[in-house]
Amino acid sequence: MGGTPRIYVDFLNTGGRANQVVLDTAGTLSDLERNGIVLREDLVLHLYNDDADASGQRDDVIVDGVAHFDEQSGQWVAIYDPTAFMHESELRDKE
Repeated sequence: MGGTPRIYVDFLNTGGRANQVVLDTAGTLSDLERNGIVLREDLVLHLYNDDADASGQRDDVIVDGVAHFDEQSGQWVAIYDPTAFMHESELRDKE
């Protein structure tokens, strides 16, 4: 994930489906625009949401997702593997 821009998402905004997040929050749209990312099918996105460790230090939750346009809802979503979540500190430990 290093070097590729991370896109803020609200992992609670699932659109009623498991293992996906709707890409419509202000933070998401701002990150996409700021990084010049145009959504298209199967685009890999590096997703994050703010979190903290036990001592209150910032330690964002991150996971890769794949962009998909949901015809039924008319919205862009990112589909992700729920077992792939990690904290930013875990990613740093692997580098």
